[in-house]
Amino acid sequence: EQNLAQQLHRLLVRPVTVDTERVRNWIDRFAAATGTALSDQQRQAVEMAAGQRVLVLTGGPGTGKTFTTRTIV
Repeated sequence: EQNLAQQLHRLLVRPVTVDTERVRNWIDRFAAATGTALSDQQRQAVEMAAGQRVLVLTGGPGTGKTFTTRTIV
């Protein structure tokens, strides 16, 4: 547990520089290319993932966690 906490801490203290407009443009291109649409919350999660080293994605059944994760990947 302590090792995991230390590893998470190392990830969280390093700043991430992200070009938010570039991420938004990529999401738009991805959605158009795949013929899919992300909900506002899914889009926000993808944007957050681009700007964070650690992200916890939660939600109830059928909320799109798997789709959102695949989009992030």
